[in-house]
Amino acid sequence: MDRDYDIFVKKIRKMLRYIEKEYNSIMKNYTEEKIIKRSYSLRPTKLANKEQKKIINNYLNQFFKPSLKIIAPLIDKGIIEWAETDDGVILTELLENKKQIGNLVYESCERMYIYKNIKYNLCFNFIIQAYLFIEKEIISFVQQKYRDSSIKTLFSAIKIIEDRLGKQISSSIKRDVDMYRNVINVHKHGEGVSFEEVKKNHPAILNNDRLYYNDSTFIFNLELINFDNFHQLLKNFLSELEAMK
Repeated sequence: MDRDYDIFVKKIRKMLRYIEKEYNSIMKNYTEEKIIKRSYSLRPTKLANKEQKKIINNYLNQFFKPSLKIIAPLIDKGIIEWAETDDGVILTELLENKKQIGNLVYESCERMYIYKNIKYNLCFNFIIQAYLFIEKEIISFVQQKYRDSSIKTLFSAIKIIEDRLGKQISSSIKRDVDMYRNVINVHKHGEGVSFEEVKKNHPAILNNDRLYYNDSTFIFNLELINFDNFHQLLKNFLSELEAMK
């Protein structure tokens, strides 16, 4: 193709780099270790000195960490849900009412569920941003290049490029991009055609094949569906676009 083609591909690459940079900057605050520690329902006060904080944190790690490490993957897999809110623990009653100790753990699990929920949705927000940007740019390029305003979808735009150049983007890349299109639709809308397609064609990426109350939170396996995998897929897609010219 021509210079316009090079510019549009480079523009997409640059935007993806910025999205990736912002994603990594935000998500470093949501590592498993940080989520667990931020979920503790007790922590040293500002009055504690350095040595006291060290001792207290050691006790807190021994008390909270084992339970939270067990609960964390169960949340990620959608096996457990947030059933009810905790009223909080009154520390002055802790010694008189031993049940309050169990409430401390529940309150921590509650906090972790919230942090996990935020992390899950942040991941998908970045996936959606990357997909929408690349879709908009490719459609815009094809509409302007070929004076065809009828092109409205990513895959119809890709087909135009393939037909004009007489070359094909690999079917595996198009299949995986289409999978993420369906994943995004499920995340945004819940049940529907996209959810049925995912169940039929990509069951391994689902934690569950049912959406309870049409809630898509934690429905996807984040080890398989995540921003890093999608970003690499888009880079492979762009490499094939560049090779076609």
